[in-house]
Amino acid sequence: MTHYDLAIIGSGSGNSLPDERFDGKKIAILEEGTFGGTCLNVGCIPTKMFVYAAEVARTITTAEKYGVDATLDGVRWSDIVKRVFGRIDPISAGGERYRSEDSPNTTVYRGHATFTGDKTIDTGTGETITADQVVIAAGSRPIIPEEIASSGVKYYTNEDIMRLPELPEHLVIVGSGFIATEFAHVFSALGSRVSIIGRSQRLLRHLDDEISERFTELAEQKWDVHLGSPLTSVRGDGDNIAVELANGTVVSGDVLLVAVGRQPNGDLLGLDKAGVELDDKARSWSTNTNAPPPRASSHSVTSRRRTSSSTSPTMKRALFSTTCFRTLGRTRPGFAAPITASCRQPCSPTRRSPTSE
Repeated sequence: MTHYDLAIIGSGSGNSLPDERFDGKKIAILEEGTFGGTCLNVGCIPTKMFVYAAEVARTITTAEKYGVDATLDGVRWSDIVKRVFGRIDPISAGGERYRSEDSPNTTVYRGHATFTGDKTIDTGTGETITADQVVIAAGSRPIIPEEIASSGVKYYTNEDIMRLPELPEHLVIVGSGFIATEFAHVFSALGSRVSIIGRSQRLLRHLDDEISERFTELAEQKWDVHLGSPLTSVRGDGDNIAVELANGTVVSGDVLLVAVGRQPNGDLLGLDKAGVELDDKARSWSTNTNAPPPRASSHSVTSRRRTSSSTSPTMKRALFSTTCFRTLGRTRPGFAAPITASCRQPCSPTRRSPTSE
């Protein structure tokens, strides 16, 4: 059983932790998905590249009001996808290569990590490791409503919608937050019809009421918006997908995007074997999508062995974090930061390496 000074579960924000301060440390990075995490591969960075293409298209279609005669003959969706991921995929590959091949003190394990004991981790590769300190930076995953998950229909999330082989004719989006509305803008600007389904009365309801209300008014002028009625069933309808709402409305389209929120991946790691448990607030978010996600706090993930002191033995032995710990880790090198919950939107980019410039 190999022992490490530091084990990091997750290669997104977790990959930004090891720097020159850790040159003398033996480090393990455990990642089962695409190296680089959410922001680099399926979040902030690629979505903003798609938004820019959408803005270019929108500028052309609205040029007339500025006295400019212009027409949009069409968009080459496959070329947009190649442009975005032709830049991002090499960065992800370069970051993994840098950690795997060019960092002599770092070992990368490509499997699903689970705890089997206190600071003891099954790497998912057939090998179990131990570490003096463990950082949990496992990020989050899309929440899928049971009505959709059990329907058998094909659906997409932010993790694969940007790699569609063709631009949808009619995109149906379940969700009313920033992920849903951002993709609504992208696909509508590029030529798709867009329908949005939300059970709340407004889009972006987490924002100030005035902003949310005005945004909803503008959205209803551009998209087919259905608010205030939750979905009750989803079914295949020939080549389309039909979403039925509680008020009897049926919304059909050829592609379904689910964007109702995300939940932390901590519940997939066997944290009970490490002496850590999610409290009621964190659990309620994972099981009840009506509840807003908890903000990062030292109370959302707690240790069974934690004492009233911030420097308890558990806190000293391990650094547990499922949120971006850039400020925690960099301002207090070697200090075991308080255990925290996942933030609302994981968005820390992977630390750039010499091979990915």
